[in-house]
Amino acid sequence: MSRIKVYKHDIFVARKATRYPTTQCGLIFVKEGQVTYKTKENLPRTLSAGDFTIYHSDRIRALESHADNGKFNADIITFEPSLFRQFCDNLHLSIAQTTDSEVHSYALNESHEIANDILTILLKAKDSGASTESMLESLAQALIYEILSIEPNFQTMVRSACDQGTAEKVIGFIEINIEGDVSLESTASFLGMSIATLKRRLAAEGLSFSQILKIKRVNHAATKLRLSNKSIAQIAIESGFKSAAHFSTAFKGVQGMTPKEFRQHVKKG
Repeated sequence: MSRIKVYKHDIFVARKATRYPTTQCGLIFVKEGQVTYKTKENLPRTLSAGDFTIYHSDRIRALESHADNGKFNADIITFEPSLFRQFCDNLHLSIAQTTDSEVHSYALNESHEIANDILTILLKAKDSGASTESMLESLAQALIYEILSIEPNFQTMVRSACDQGTAEKVIGFIEINIEGDVSLESTASFLGMSIATLKRRLAAEGLSFSQILKIKRVNHAATKLRLSNKSIAQIAIESGFKSAAHFSTAFKGVQGMTPKEFRQHVKKG
């Protein structure tokens, strides 16, 4: 699975918070209209058309879209945290110093030519579907490096993306592989620890692997029920459930209604 994903938005809609959310990090690139949000320090920020910035979901709040002459268009480019960890491991000491926790030049734009060019190439390479994953990751890391060269204080966000607990790492792995064969064994192997160690660390956080996996599969299915016209049986299979009956039972246990009732509720809303 790709560690880089691009989500195209024509509006940002507030959504109900989900259990076991995972940290999201990457870039926001506004093409048309404006995006407003507040920092962790409750400072207001605005991104206008042509602006882009590094973001970390734990450090931004009240994200809203604003149309300009009825038009809004923005790309959210998410980087799997392991990509940031790999970058941190190779971070050059020349840009390893920061002056304070507040980012001064929080937005970049077309005037930052090299960063803008790399971002443009990355988006085109991703859209083409013909580029290798290693090429996309190299472009992403070059872009992060260039942004940090312009504004070293962004390093706070980059490093915070690297500092994940066991539960967050498990959640991230599940979300990336949610439509595949996710198991306790494959997760432990990915994290480089034994099954017993993984169970013990999750238990220390009051969690279990099966509990997290069920919640994330149901959340994934709920998104498909909301956004697609696929049959409930097909969504059950794509979300990793062995049968429609098993899916219905698990879904009702989490959402408080059956998949069919959920879809009807969404359509009425």
